[in-house]
Amino acid sequence: MTFDQAAWARDQRASARADRKLAAEKRRRDSASARAGAGGGRRSRSRSTAGRATRGQGSWAGRTVPLLYKKHEGAARGDAYAEKAVRAELICTNMLGRNAAERAEEWRLNCSRHPQVDPDRLIVHCSLSRPTGHPLSLEDWKRAVENFLAALGALGADFAATRHTETPNDHAHITYSRSLPDGRILSDSNDFWRGRAAAYEAARSLGLLVEVEAPHDARRAAATPTSDRMVNARRRAARRGTQDSSIDPAHVREALLSARSLDSFAADLHAHGIELKPAVKNGRTTGLLLRQLGSEEWLAGSSISREFSLQRVQAQIELNRQTILKRERELLVERQRAGIERQRQAQHVQHPRDRY
Repeated sequence: MTFDQAAWARDQRASARADRKLAAEKRRRDSASARAGAGGGRRSRSRSTAGRATRGQGSWAGRTVPLLYKKHEGAARGDAYAEKAVRAELICTNMLGRNAAERAEEWRLNCSRHPQVDPDRLIVHCSLSRPTGHPLSLEDWKRAVENFLAALGALGADFAATRHTETPNDHAHITYSRSLPDGRILSDSNDFWRGRAAAYEAARSLGLLVEVEAPHDARRAAATPTSDRMVNARRRAARRGTQDSSIDPAHVREALLSARSLDSFAADLHAHGIELKPAVKNGRTTGLLLRQLGSEEWLAGSSISREFSLQRVQAQIELNRQTILKRERELLVERQRAGIERQRQAQHVQHPRDRY
């Protein structure tokens, strides 16, 4: 019996729709119960007045965060939507098309590589917003977008970012693909919270200070480790008064993106104050272990982030090597072409004494 991929994809989409419907129904019931518990749906005058005072201010009301993250629906059409605004300006993109119409075919080609995935899930449309009266320059927006994608683990994937300045809140729409250059699909598990944490990391990399305490969930996702093992390591260090053994994933990611071998990866990590060694079991390398210089506790790379498992690190290093080899071949071809062109020009130059 052959595997019917199309039927499997339809079943997956139907199951996802059913799950979303059940989740929406549960949210409605919880909301109705909360209103009933608060007095049968009746609101006090002061609460109603406060609601009118903050109505129209969007998600900024009552909070101050450096970059507000929001995920939008209709992701496959997000690029075209972002360009329709009256004051839309392209920030940056790694695609060939200079406008949404030219990039539409590239998005379709991207989706055709993964026919089992719904295009609205493969292509992600989100936005980053600044508070009213605090816009960013175009260069700062470019850095924010690049740092946001790096924190998500989407570096190298197709993306386009467009800035909108027609509203009081300076904001940028980002459309990117979860299809990575090595053929993997970026996980969308807990994508909202991961997007919030990535936005906070992007703001912190720009040096945007928060005057009022940031939302608890964004602080927790950006400032604390994500795995149970790293959380335990941090709590244990605080309890014992010893050195914190948790490791910043951004430092590991930065070293990995430029590594050509495990040795160069270890050398770059050492420059960030991190040691690397293989985890060996029964004479076979099963993973990677990392620790801060001076710390006694080793952490598994996969416990810091899934992208630091042995298999993914090896795949990224191979991708780096192939990219460098490709650039070297292109440079060699350009040099050869330039040499041939110089020879042709020299042959066409006639010596003065040969004119007579």
